[in-house]
Amino acid sequence: MYLFTNAMKNLVRNKGRNILIAAVTLAIIVGAVVTLTINNAAAKIIDGIRLDLGSRVEIGQDFMEMRAAGLDGSKK
Repeated sequence: MYLFTNAMKNLVRNKGRNILIAAVTLAIIVGAVVTLTINNAAAKIIDGIRLDLGSRVEIGQDFMEMRAAGLDGSKK
């Protein structure tokens, strides 16, 4: 019981310090939330732009033309 009453007295006694700690903690939490929100929005915008402007390139071999040119690796 002594710990509880002593803790309550300290809360009342150090009101200014507790308010300052609460304000700093709130500022850190708000800053983290804003940062995460901006990061998620930017990631979504980047993904959208990649889908709109991206292109796909495929490289394939034309085996029939290689065989006609003698480049298929077979011994003649």
